[in-house]
Amino acid sequence: MQKINSGSELRDAIVHLENKQDGEHKVLKEKFHLAYENINPINIIRNTLKEAAQSLDIKDNLLVTTVGISVGFLAKKYITGNSNSPFRKLLATALIFGITNFVATHPETVKKMGRSTLNFIGRIMGVRSQVTPDDTP
Repeated sequence: MQKINSGSELRDAIVHLENKQDGEHKVLKEKFHLAYENINPINIIRNTLKEAAQSLDIKDNLLVTTVGISVGFLAKKYITGNSNSPFRKLLATALIFGITNFVATHPETVKKMGRSTLNFIGRIMGVRSQVTPDDTP
């Protein structure tokens, strides 16, 4: 900073520093509000869900999980039916564990089955397929 020799230069320097301080204060205040919004729990959840919705891996995992749970549920309903037989319930539970194990060890096969099932349902409903067989990751 330069040497100040007169009162007018001192006043100008003070005004300049006050303006600079006001500008820095506004910037700091904006950064504080931005940081506050980012640590707000609802915004953290919202941002996380947005990132999850955009992630291809999560979409694929959701597809695999949905297909696995659906097949397991349908198999259990088919085996147990309206019966209260403990043997049938045990068999259905074992089948669900088997399906879960298959889904966990062969996710690519489940993805292909899920895509082909969705394409089949889409053809039945007259909806044009958005997932082609060549879209395998």
